[in-house]
Amino acid sequence: TAAGHLEAVYAKARYAMFISASTPQIKSFPKPEESIFILRIARHPFLIAKLGEKNTIPFDIDLDHSRRTLVLTGPNAGGKTVLLKTVGILTLMAHAGLPISAAPDAVIPIVDNLAVDIGDSQSIADDLSTFSSHVSSLRDIIEQANEYSLVLLDEVGSGTAPEEGGALAESILEYLTKLGAFTIATTHYGRLAAFGETYEGAINGSMEFSDADLKPTYRFRIGIPGSSHAFDIAERYKLSIAVITRARELAGSNTTRLDDLIESLGQKEQDMIAKRGDAERELGKARMERIEYERLHNDVLLQKKSLLSKASEEAAALVSEANTLIERAIRQAREASVAQALSLSIGKTEKLSTLRAKQKDELKQFSAKIDEHRSEAARSAQTEELPLEVGAKVKLFSNPGQIGEVVSLKGKDAEVVFGSMTMKVNSDKLEVVSNKEARKEERATLRQTGTLYDEQFSHRIDLRGEYGDEGVQHVEKYLSDAAMRNLEQVEIIHGMGTGALGRAIQKSLKGNPLIESFRYGEPNEGGAGVTIVELKK
Repeated sequence: TAAGHLEAVYAKARYAMFISASTPQIKSFPKPEESIFILRIARHPFLIAKLGEKNTIPFDIDLDHSRRTLVLTGPNAGGKTVLLKTVGILTLMAHAGLPISAAPDAVIPIVDNLAVDIGDSQSIADDLSTFSSHVSSLRDIIEQANEYSLVLLDEVGSGTAPEEGGALAESILEYLTKLGAFTIATTHYGRLAAFGETYEGAINGSMEFSDADLKPTYRFRIGIPGSSHAFDIAERYKLSIAVITRARELAGSNTTRLDDLIESLGQKEQDMIAKRGDAERELGKARMERIEYERLHNDVLLQKKSLLSKASEEAAALVSEANTLIERAIRQAREASVAQALSLSIGKTEKLSTLRAKQKDELKQFSAKIDEHRSEAARSAQTEELPLEVGAKVKLFSNPGQIGEVVSLKGKDAEVVFGSMTMKVNSDKLEVVSNKEARKEERATLRQTGTLYDEQFSHRIDLRGEYGDEGVQHVEKYLSDAAMRNLEQVEIIHGMGTGALGRAIQKSLKGNPLIESFRYGEPNEGGAGVTIVELKK
């Protein structure tokens, strides 16, 4: 009934608020090799209810075709099984239409089946030992699994001799990885950690252990294996020191070397993360310097064009002044001729000759200045003149306030679109202008018509969940609208996810003529999930 449906919706909403849940992206991937599985800041909902959100330590998981199998190692009571159960229960909640206790950029693929082998199903009545019960479950999982399955295995291969159990577990993980299923398996077997490091499609992960406190931190680390820390945990629980010391002797140096190797790998991972952060900052600085260089280069081009225009104006002024001088000289010469005809004195005739010589020198100097300015204007025109071609922005010498676009050329005739009107104009009557000058004129026109500013236009656009090409198209249209509204800064929210959408968007921004600069957001602005764009003024 409608009342029951509303009650269910209300219950889901209350539960989502209680565990700070978000709605994930549930996606169906037509090609298995394109599927991804992403959880950010994921917590077990039962632990949130019991311990509170602040006391429940979250984890991030990011799986795709290149790493479909996660081999999870680490100390006992370190949180491996909790992580396994969290992945399973959040997947079931998402498929049931429930919000999940994870960040909103979670991506969960639609799975055909969720196969789980957790715990011990030994039975006296059914004549099943611990190992037999695990093998029975694994048999059913292998028979039903496919490339759209999610398989969760706890202590795979346990319950029998370590050599044989480890080999069997490695064979099962190899089979599931080749099949293409998403698989997460916890283990204490060293050979499975080697499998996660070397086998294509597999990756290691571990639960962190504090050497200082001899306690697990329950923090998940992807990319490196972890040690069981059996002796450390035994010492923490106050097992006899003599027994522990003897156990270390019996284990030999190989175990110590493996633990040292894992610790070294963990330290190298931290160093690598720090260096990668430094490299990303240096790369960002280099990009900003390149953008600044391009801006300065454009400023130089504009200054050259301004000087060319100024030189042309000065040359025109010199020509006008020369014409005025010539007219005055002709008028004075005529007056002098009249005076001579009236028999003026010899002194006045000599004065006329001096005046004519002075005028001749002034004309010669003006002519030299005109030639100099014309030469400079010609040189500048050769280096800075924009070509007249299809797509070029132009304006008429007779109407410089209106900008048009050339759509075709035939000889000296150009077909130009001015607004809604198309004209055929001789190319000698056109001046090619830069895209920046064209935008400036168009914005000026928009300001006059009162359509430039829109208070309802948002300073940010949210593209999370979109694919690369789709997101890039939306960004280009959004930036065009933002530039027309004369906005100085906008925000593009693309989320972190796999980083593909953010990279595609930033790649498209590099060649966009509307943009002054762009950068990732600061931590308080959204970090790497947001790109801040400064638009050209």
